[in-house]
Amino acid sequence: MKRFAIMFGCSLFCFQLPAADLPVKYIGIEQGLSNNVVTSIYQDYNGFMWFGTYDGLNRYDGYGFKIFRNKIGDKNSLINNNIYTIEGDTKHNLWVGGQKGACVYNPVQSNFSALWYYPGRNKAAQFLIDEVQSIKAIQDASMFVGTQHNGLLLFSHQQDTGRKIPLESSTGAVNYMVRAIEFDRKQQRSWVFVQHHGLFMYDHKKQVLVKVNNSIKQANSLKVSANGDVWLGTDNGVFRFSLSTKSYEGNFLPVQQKVVNLTIDKKAVLWIASDGGGVWLLPSFAKTAHPFVSEQGKAMVNSNAVYSIYEDTEGRKWIGTLRGGVNMVESRTSPFTHVVHQSEGATSTVKNFILTFGEDKQHNVWIGTDGAGLRYWNRATNETTDFVRSPGNGNTISSNFITGVTEDTNGDVWIATWFGGINRFNWATKTFQRFPLYNPSTQAVENNTWFVYKDRQQRIWASATNDGSFYLFNRVLNKFELFDPSILNLQSVAEDSEGNFWGGNYSSLIKIDRTTKKHKVFPLETTVRCIHEDKRKNFWLGTQGSGLLLFNRQTGKYKSFTTADGLPSNTILRILEDKRGDLWLSTFNGLTKFDPDKKVALNYSQSDGLQSNQFSFNAGLALQSGEFLFGGIKGFNIFYPDSTIANKNERKVFLAGLKINNNPIEEDASYISAREIEKITEITLPFNKAALSLDFLGLDYSGADKITYAYYLQGWDKVWNYSNNIRTANYTRLSEGNYTFKVKVAGADGEWMAETALLDIIVLPPWYRTWWAYLLYISLVAWLIYLYIRYTKKQERLRFEIKLAHLEHEKENEVNERKLNFFTNISHEFRTPLTLIINPLKEMVSKDASGNDKELNIVYRNARRLLSLVDQLLLFRKADSGADSLKISESDIVELCRDVYHCFIQQAKSNGISYKFETNIQSEALHLFIDKEKIEIALFNLLSNAFKFTPDGGSILLQLKEVNETVEIVVKDSGCGIAPGE
Repeated sequence: MKRFAIMFGCSLFCFQLPAADLPVKYIGIEQGLSNNVVTSIYQDYNGFMWFGTYDGLNRYDGYGFKIFRNKIGDKNSLINNNIYTIEGDTKHNLWVGGQKGACVYNPVQSNFSALWYYPGRNKAAQFLIDEVQSIKAIQDASMFVGTQHNGLLLFSHQQDTGRKIPLESSTGAVNYMVRAIEFDRKQQRSWVFVQHHGLFMYDHKKQVLVKVNNSIKQANSLKVSANGDVWLGTDNGVFRFSLSTKSYEGNFLPVQQKVVNLTIDKKAVLWIASDGGGVWLLPSFAKTAHPFVSEQGKAMVNSNAVYSIYEDTEGRKWIGTLRGGVNMVESRTSPFTHVVHQSEGATSTVKNFILTFGEDKQHNVWIGTDGAGLRYWNRATNETTDFVRSPGNGNTISSNFITGVTEDTNGDVWIATWFGGINRFNWATKTFQRFPLYNPSTQAVENNTWFVYKDRQQRIWASATNDGSFYLFNRVLNKFELFDPSILNLQSVAEDSEGNFWGGNYSSLIKIDRTTKKHKVFPLETTVRCIHEDKRKNFWLGTQGSGLLLFNRQTGKYKSFTTADGLPSNTILRILEDKRGDLWLSTFNGLTKFDPDKKVALNYSQSDGLQSNQFSFNAGLALQSGEFLFGGIKGFNIFYPDSTIANKNERKVFLAGLKINNNPIEEDASYISAREIEKITEITLPFNKAALSLDFLGLDYSGADKITYAYYLQGWDKVWNYSNNIRTANYTRLSEGNYTFKVKVAGADGEWMAETALLDIIVLPPWYRTWWAYLLYISLVAWLIYLYIRYTKKQERLRFEIKLAHLEHEKENEVNERKLNFFTNISHEFRTPLTLIINPLKEMVSKDASGNDKELNIVYRNARRLLSLVDQLLLFRKADSGADSLKISESDIVELCRDVYHCFIQQAKSNGISYKFETNIQSEALHLFIDKEKIEIALFNLLSNAFKFTPDGGSILLQLKEVNETVEIVVKDSGCGIAPGE
């Protein structure tokens, strides 16, 4: 009994499970919020969350913030950075009130405009610079603005100039303070709390505030329940105004607290924001509110000063705090129960370093820690018992570093430890027995054991690491014996459905032959951390650094799945299989559910309720109840695999940003050709500006980090671009044409939703590729074709005319040829009788030796002349046919000239013309080499012309002169037609 007391002396502590706690996510300046004082929250029609702070207006999209601040000198910026209230109108404008007035944000123009109001009848409008505590949209698209000094202002039909609403007791406008406004849409009536005056209702017909009750004259918040009752949050607590009794009930807080804000959620629970007391919850029909704390009593919100609470369309609660930023409370609990070990109200870090699990026959769980010993969890009583090493006591566990736990058929528990070898725990004696692992090959005891394993033959195996060996327990000798010295550093073992025994070490997968020891080694060059055969007989290996391997046991080949396939890490620590056949993988970066059929990974992280993103090597166990256990550095998670149902809500996809040539579209809105409110739906770009950067996002506040994206530019891309969680698409040098940019998203379950068309893009061509340029080109081509056709026709006509002229010329030549032939033939006919005439005359002249018969000589000479003319006709025929040529011969030029001279004596005598022949040649003859016939023709032509143009009584002189060895023949006449010739 003494040993029992030593072993359990400090081991019984409370073990608690915060199973009902809602997950809370913190969002603050570390995530980009402009200031951690959040005074107001609003969700717009697109689903974006807006936060009013002490340093500007913030729009949150699940990934980051877009911040609006006042810019000095810019009248289109936020009017003041200290914001108290936010409200949207029917045109989706955002009304923002704060310390120095109110303004309206126009999402189309992306600017703010100040508000004006009429302080009274017949008074000019003035700028609203009063403190604005509340803004509320009411019926008829009107807006109420509650101010500190100017009372309630009504902006009818979204006009930017309002008018003051008087109190019923006042004859005109008076100064009063409005702290809270609420519109009851069910009853179509407006409630207004006027500070120091009480609760009022707005009379829409008279357009005045009618007092309802003034028993409470101070309030900070106003909310109307479904039955029409009015809830007031005051400096002293929460009170309810009952319409039936016309009186207040409460206080509903158990303590006196300053209540700043009230919200009624979809389940009719009243959420109470207090300054100093945190958040309180008042369920429907409850008498007293209770604080919003965990089951351990710890506040769920990180600040006790809460200024605003808002429920979004999906049931999340957004809690704005003073100095604590925003706390987002999920609408449903996490399926992953986070279990931590607490000691006397404090959480021990070392005791929550979990290394391994084991389950006994009573369905209780053994938990091995990294330095805090062995822990036994009695699930029926939810109590734990710690077993830790006691120095000097051999009956305690040999080491506090537990690496493996298993129970044998006798009910004994076998424990593998680091530094302490193998231990066996006996429930009957409550003692531990240590079994050393002695290696006869090295003659050393190996104390660093990595796991203990029970096979189907109920044999106990143990593996030592750090060059350790593989051991089998001998029940007869009650000790571990070295199985095979060739097997070293096993990190994992498993049996498949065929009874084969497999082990993995730092570099290989080994098929262990437990009978003949003829092992088969498959080199992998990676550490095998876990081995699992699924229901489909697929063989899976979890490796350190090489991802998940689907191994073929016949060929030794494998297919790997890594982070490129969606896994969160390439180190797979443990593999568990659920009833559906999905594999659950623990890693160094979260937990993954892997679908072996679709090859899709669904990843979970600390934000989903996991103990942390880092899990441990051997810390994974499937319990007989169907629950899974996975341990890490901050405790462990227990859950039912089928309870992890992914969020199937359709996510809105938005175009979050657009840059053209690296310049934001807001800098030049001329490119926008179509839009729907603030959403740009179409842009038109010139050809030289077609370089786009498009940012997009799927709105999901619970799992934005798990959304994967794919984008596609219709008309440009051939396939979808899968970008995982990258939310930017870049395109450069787009050709002219029409394009449509589309995005689709997949949630944590890996299922792709329908694609969303975000933007139509029109790229205009350069001027030389515009329609009018093409029209000009067509016109020019048509004109050239016309000119060509015209030129062709003209050329054809010209060729026709040439051909016609050629035919006419040929015809004319033919006619001329016939004429010439006729003349030639006639000439030949003339020549024959002339020859017959000349020959007798020649004989007669020759017989008349005295030469007295001059007339006969003249007849003879003229007959010869006539014969010469006939010969000329024949010569012309030859010249026309190209057959004529010079016939040079030696002739007496003097005789030739004298003979030609004598031929015209009778004509000169008849016309009374003085006709002479002169020569200075002394000799009787002058022989020259000439064409006698042509010279004779020339002389006849000269003299014929002379006689033709010489009048009667004139004179003609034929001269033959020899000048400087040159012979000249000159014909001179006294007529007007002198034609001398040489």
